[in-house]
Amino acid sequence: MWVHLAMAAAGGMVGRGLRYVALEVGWGLDAATLMGALGVGFVAAWISRATKAPFAAIAYAGAVTMMPGLAIYRALGGALRLSRAQAPEESRLVDETLGNLMEACVVVAALALGLVVAVRCVQLIWRRSAGA
Repeated sequence: MWVHLAMAAAGGMVGRGLRYVALEVGWGLDAATLMGALGVGFVAAWISRATKAPFAAIAYAGAVTMMPGLAIYRALGGALRLSRAQAPEESRLVDETLGNLMEACVVVAALALGLVVAVRCVQLIWRRSAGA
């Protein structure tokens, strides 16, 4: 059990490290999250294949820290303010709310895409090396 915990932490460190470096060199949050998710996915898929542990259990610990919590909370807060607004012409609030919502959706999609692409790549590599 402790070995799996250490492996999940290693995947999380790789993913967060890649995401941090990508953000530092000027990549957008969505592209940096995709890069981090690829890192988490590769490490988690490799560990999962080698130890027969569930991929989701290993990948979750590394991937959950890359969720765009701030954008989600801002979108929810904006939606609540819109529901209480008296004047329907609150265009700035609508713009901000939709912008936060779209940012959160794109980042979550990049996170999911990175995990899926990474696990599929490891599966292909694993099959080719086993067949050779």
